[in-house]
Amino acid sequence: WSFASIDDGKEGARLRRVGDEVGTHTVQAMGWDRVWLTEGSKRCQMKLGEQGTASPPKTATPAPRRGSNRFALKPELAAKITKVSDDEYNIERSLVDELLQDQASLMRSARVAPNKDGGGVRLSRIRPGTLLDHLGLKTGDTLQTINGFDLSDPQKALEAYGRLRTASNLEVSVVRGGSPKTIRFNIQ
Repeated sequence: WSFASIDDGKEGARLRRVGDEVGTHTVQAMGWDRVWLTEGSKRCQMKLGEQGTASPPKTATPAPRRGSNRFALKPELAAKITKVSDDEYNIERSLVDELLQDQASLMRSARVAPNKDGGGVRLSRIRPGTLLDHLGLKTGDTLQTINGFDLSDPQKALEAYGRLRTASNLEVSVVRGGSPKTIRFNIQ
């Protein structure tokens, strides 16, 4: 159950799924970095994370060194997360706002798949130094709920996501190694 935040230019950014209308187009398919739209018999694609305005050409950057983590959280962003304890973190609101603007990079930092046994979504391949690593999440964790919203239900997951922008506290219920755990995030 993939979804993407798409701004149609009229209603602002909204979460969309396959089959949803975006202006005169219909969302046909979603990949990890793009969305395919149709309008009648025409098909087009949109890269996720791109803005609707043209940007100046980017200068070439050297390829990351072998063994380096190109998905690592930038130091200035990592500084906006403070670990209070093993199960509590303080996060600056500006970080949440930035992450909501650049969801594609967040989605590349780990694999998320529905958990068939017991519900929720299972995290795998969390890379060291990424946002999820800084937030205390581990490969193998199963996210059950966020602020009581069941993540195994796509509608509830979308609702939880929609409330993220204005939330001041998040309680994430996780199953780690077969044991339930709650991680608290204070957004300041």
